[in-house]
Amino acid sequence: MLIVGSLYLIPAALSLGIQNPFNGLTTAAALTISLVAGSGLGGLSGRRMVTRLKEKGVFRPSWKDLFLLGLAIILVAAGVWLIFNAGIVFSPLATLGGYSFLTASWTTQAVSVWRWEKTSGKKVEYDGLWSIKAQPWP
Repeated sequence: MLIVGSLYLIPAALSLGIQNPFNGLTTAAALTISLVAGSGLGGLSGRRMVTRLKEKGVFRPSWKDLFLLGLAIILVAAGVWLIFNAGIVFSPLATLGGYSFLTASWTTQAVSVWRWEKTSGKKVEYDGLWSIKAQPWP
């Protein structure tokens, strides 16, 4: 998760430097809002993963989680469609905010799981596409 989160830094930096027609205050506000929101989401999802790992030793998303994920994907797709149809002026700012949000959420989630690994003495391994399980260190 930490590697995936850091990979989103590359397009975020490119969109910040290459195609940003906004002034510094607008860019800083969009960047700050997306980083704070992404960190909050990553912290909440990481805490939920850690809680389920403590209780059961395995994290598998429920149907409710998958439904909410599908709903979030639909809302994000509608938002992107709205931004691109509202005008091309907002697309660089949306690109910067989106990649910054993804970077912050993945990195925060990875750090929360990593901290739990250090305190519990167990390591977290992916078991397939959706499942995560806690294993004792060898």
